[in-house]
Amino acid sequence: MTRGFPEPGDFDQRDYFERADDERERRDRFLPIDWSEPMAEDTKIQLADHTWNPWLCIHDKRRRTSDANWKKPLAWNRDAEPVATRLRVFPSMDPFEDWQGSIVNAKDETPMDQLRRDMFGLIDQTPNLDYILATKRPENAGRATYGWPTTWMPYSKSDGSTGVCRRVDNVWLLYSASDQESLEAGIGHLLKCRDLVPVLGLSLEPLVGPIDDLFCDTHDWQCPYCSSRNIEADIATSEGNRWFCDDCGAGAMNDVQPLIKFTTQIDWVIVGGDSGPGARPCQMEWIESIVQQCKAAGVPCFVKQLGSFAVTSNVNIWEICPPFASEWGSYAAGAKLAFKHPKGGDPSEWPEPLQVQECPT
Repeated sequence: MTRGFPEPGDFDQRDYFERADDERERRDRFLPIDWSEPMAEDTKIQLADHTWNPWLCIHDKRRRTSDANWKKPLAWNRDAEPVATRLRVFPSMDPFEDWQGSIVNAKDETPMDQLRRDMFGLIDQTPNLDYILATKRPENAGRATYGWPTTWMPYSKSDGSTGVCRRVDNVWLLYSASDQESLEAGIGHLLKCRDLVPVLGLSLEPLVGPIDDLFCDTHDWQCPYCSSRNIEADIATSEGNRWFCDDCGAGAMNDVQPLIKFTTQIDWVIVGGDSGPGARPCQMEWIESIVQQCKAAGVPCFVKQLGSFAVTSNVNIWEICPPFASEWGSYAAGAKLAFKHPKGGDPSEWPEPLQVQECPT
């Protein structure tokens, strides 16, 4: 045996990747799959009280967690009820991923869509818990084929379309994006779920590029007659000066009815840098821009971490992060910030403008 590679027959090929496309997968190919379930009583995620996973995602396989694990939210719900306290629960897997295989179980194989329905059944049984569901596939959220609960008859949604999925009052739905391009690609799908949950949010983690138009769902004005946001205007003001609606034809040319200010439908923004081996750089100015945009829009912002590879373009580093002034001097543009916390997750080490950790009320 050389280099630690196993001899043929020493392991079950079904538990390993058959292909290796990068260094990490080549390494993991010869490591046994660890199906052990993480402790769920406490969480290191600052924005939640508990971490809970209905299934585990290891390589190309999925496995339903134990019955004991599925009973934990019921216990948390009972504990929260007497004191009228709402607890936040964060499942770290993507509940709406495109993966459509079966769930590997010691007893049988459960279809993924059935497991999603079981998850929402448990969510309904625990009304004192708010579940933070983050997904990279917002187009699958709010669809019955992906486990979302349905009503007994169709209804008219606020956008005029017909809906069959019902509202779930203890789910906060977040879209996971990492830069401007990915944000714009998915935010429209997220907004289609506006009637289904009390909180719609963005999880900008890991942030790998600038986002200069965070609330790209926002247009400055909307028509007071048809609510359209297709407004042409030389001067669009609350007094209705020189504007025209492309959809219904109303406007200041024939009416002085004032326009209506349109605000974002996003209720929460989480942002953080990349962490772990191979972490991509995250510029502090990107995060600061997001914090400022949230403040201007009145949207709660939660800075989770600056990441393992936080950098800055500010040449006057001592003005924003005094602990590093003596180490780098006056010219530190592009320098990596050497935080003591491995993920840059200690707010006491951050510049004061970034020490923001707000949640919806």
